[in-house]
Amino acid sequence: MNSSPVDLFGSLNGTPDTGGVWSPSLSSGTGMFNPSIDAAGVYTYTVTNGVCGSDTSELSITITNVTPIKDYEIKTIEISGNNSIEIIFNSNLQYEYSLDNVIFQSSNMFTNLSGGDYTIYVNEVNGCGVLEVLVSILDYPKYFTPNNDGINDTWKLKGRTNQNYSIYIYDRYGKLLKHLVSFENSWDGTFNGKVLPTSDYWFKVVFDNGVVKNGHFTLKR
Repeated sequence: MNSSPVDLFGSLNGTPDTGGVWSPSLSSGTGMFNPSIDAAGVYTYTVTNGVCGSDTSELSITITNVTPIKDYEIKTIEISGNNSIEIIFNSNLQYEYSLDNVIFQSSNMFTNLSGGDYTIYVNEVNGCGVLEVLVSILDYPKYFTPNNDGINDTWKLKGRTNQNYSIYIYDRYGKLLKHLVSFENSWDGTFNGKVLPTSDYWFKVVFDNGVVKNGHFTLKR
């Protein structure tokens, strides 16, 4: 069975009236059965008519476990304002992809993403495998210009306002220049009050969930 949601109305005989009630209730609140949330069993759809009374139909739902997909590669492109995630499989099978486990697409790439954590859901269309993987995107400027003109004067992560993390910024020789925490998440390009020169700088981000990300940027003067 495919792990994506299934419209149970399509399995009822005839043309069922709308406005009925599913018992037990479905997580969607409609006729969509989600194998990831709803339990297997017998579901009854009841429509009540003020004149003719009630009419019911029953469906037996069986959930078959499928094999997790293991042979894959995740590529992220982190360019401020145009971040993307690409899922690559070493297989000729056909897959569908989703960011919310409800709406699936045939393309293996998600684009124009803000910084943040994303859960990627993948189904093999014939039920041969499923994948659920967390991918973290860093959105940050690739350079900044701390010249007090009010434009790009500081460097910081974007789209991470509700997360706890620490940032460690280093020079090209590995010397720690600045330690930032999420509530103090910008750097002005100085070290011990001294202005640092134009150069490339490296950083490490440690999130409270244990995820560690690395990158680099340029300070221009």
